[in-house]
Amino acid sequence: MANLFFYKLIISMISNGIKFSPTYTKGSTRTHNIIRTQLSEQLYSEVMDLFASQACTEAKNNPKAGEYISKDQLREIFVKILPEPLNFKIQTSTKRDIQNNLGASMCTISDEQGIDGYRLILPLKDNQLYIEDIPELLHEAGHLLDYALNPQYTANLISIGNKDFYKKLGEIYEKFYYTITDYSLFRIKRVTKALLKNMSCEDKLNALKNIKLRLMTESNAYLTENHYWQELKKHRKGMKKAPPLSPLDFRFREKIRLINSMRYKIVAKERKN
Repeated sequence: MANLFFYKLIISMISNGIKFSPTYTKGSTRTHNIIRTQLSEQLYSEVMDLFASQACTEAKNNPKAGEYISKDQLREIFVKILPEPLNFKIQTSTKRDIQNNLGASMCTISDEQGIDGYRLILPLKDNQLYIEDIPELLHEAGHLLDYALNPQYTANLISIGNKDFYKKLGEIYEKFYYTITDYSLFRIKRVTKALLKNMSCEDKLNALKNIKLRLMTESNAYLTENHYWQELKKHRKGMKKAPPLSPLDFRFREKIRLINSMRYKIVAKERKN
């Protein structure tokens, strides 16, 4: 289909520093998930080792040693574990998300509508990452890795980022998809179809793909965050950080199946014409 050719063309134009080389981007979703899991494990291990090292070497002079690491130290760890360089900045967030966290991860878009890097927005305090925020760090790092390993995420954003419907699409996604509010699938489908009305076939498919990709990376991220919350809890007595939400709370799988069904019907109708 023309849509697939268009995506391959955009992906070929995405620069190094935004995506990994084909050594890492080739393969199935399962292959990408394995690589992301391995990199997440390396990140967690390196971060925990640094916390432990500082606790041992600075405990006498600093009672809070081992409780935080600096933003610069965190960046050095990212540079160390990433298989290839990526353009990214680590920033401090003050905007809380659906579960009262402060993290975010997003692309930065240049004036030419291209992607020129990523922003990893973390709950830093005085440019320090505290130990109980490690699970949230792994959540946000997972988004960055999803984008770098699977360039279709970036290609999709480039293809619709300057479309008139993009803002409304984001609003619908936030209200009806990225939510724990128990909207019926019938209502979600009705609202989505209303947005798609009068769009070209290509725009419809790209808009639905955008929702699907967002749901997929959030599902991955919440699984990762939950896993490392459990790991951290094993090593930290009296942990105060509440457990994160689960992908099941958001019904990600149900919503992805809904999107797949809508995309299938659009393609089937287009092939008949």
